[in-house]
Amino acid sequence: MPGYGLIQQGRLVLIAEAEATASRLLPTLRPPVGLPVSQRSAVLEALEAFTGRLMAELSAVGLMLEAAAESR
Repeated sequence: MPGYGLIQQGRLVLIAEAEATASRLLPTLRPPVGLPVSQRSAVLEALEAFTGRLMAELSAVGLMLEAAAESR
């Protein structure tokens, strides 16, 4: 990944891993029984966002916090 700094490279790797995990995880996630039809698309969008980019972003933050704590 030429042209990217170390943090950006790590972020891209984590996003790729999160997307691979999401492709396996997302089909098993379902909205709760009794969910109003009007809310279904928003719930599915939230599940997709969580299993995709959000997991990767949180992983990157966690790794940076861990590295900062270890460097003290």
